Amino acid sequence: MTTTLPAAIVTATDADGAVVAIRPGGSKMPIFCVHAAAGHLRLFHNLAQHLDPRWTVYGIRGVLRGRGGRVPYSSFEEMARRYADELRAVEPDGPYVIVGECSGGQLAYELARQLRDNSQDVALLVLIDSYGPAGPRLRRFVPRWAYRQVDTTRMLLFHLRAVAQIGAGSRGTYVSARLKRAVAAIVASGAARRGHVSEELVRKRGFEAALRTYRPSPYDGRVALLRGSRLPWGVRHASDLGWGDFAADLEITEVSCYFGTSLLEPAVHQVADHLGRALEAPARERTAG
Repeated sequence: MTTTLPAAIVTATDADGAVVAIRPGGSKMPIFCVHAAAGHLRLFHNLAQHLDPRWTVYGIRGVLRGRGGRVPYSSFEEMARRYADELRAVEPDGPYVIVGECSGGQLAYELARQLRDNSQDVALLVLIDSYGPAGPRLRRFVPRWAYRQVDTTRMLLFHLRAVAQIGAGSRGTYVSARLKRAVAAIVASGAARRGHVSEELVRKRGFEAALRTYRPSPYDGRVALLRGSRLPWGVRHASDLGWGDFAADLEITEVSCYFGTSLLEPAVHQVADHLGRALEAPARERTAG
């Protein structure tokens, strides 16, 4: 069973179910968008608005397990098994399209791999601004703290430019949404220091622990990597972001934006166009077959 999920509602406990409908009712094969560390689906709601409405779009949000939904899953393999079962309950037959963004790309990879290992038809795995399992490889003598600081500053500048460029009518909504998330993060951090850990933080910590221990197997299906053309400072430039060692059939497309902003305005239009073309390719191949 799936539920239609308003954009503001982005988390769930085990009892609620992981699969939610972002935009149901399309006539084409379903797209399943997999959450990243934070567990929410906000960016995928943005992407769905720019995709052809004939594509049905689902989201797979972060969940906890156990009595009261307070225990994180311990590995990506475990998460993917849960998600694969729910995915098949919603759409028993493929082909499926699996999409992951940022750190969620590795979880999406594992989900697609398990589906194919169980003879399910995965037409396309889409990775958006997602590093491979080795993570970002820094240049020599670049400390990780400096890389993170520069990346955070560049993202802040991106949002400041966006505020300056968007229309006055949308500016308040844009700023308000991001301020609310920033305040919520500060409040959650303060509560955690006092011993009151939120479900979102439990979920995020569990995801990050699973990410550190994930060791993927090779994937023989079709993979589309969509990545920002401008990588963060201090990162060794590798067009495949480390995925070439795992995915034999890998197609790389650069989006004209800073890495990590591909699903934000204005780059999301490019991503939707590239994704639409990639989605049509399997359909044409099946028709020809």
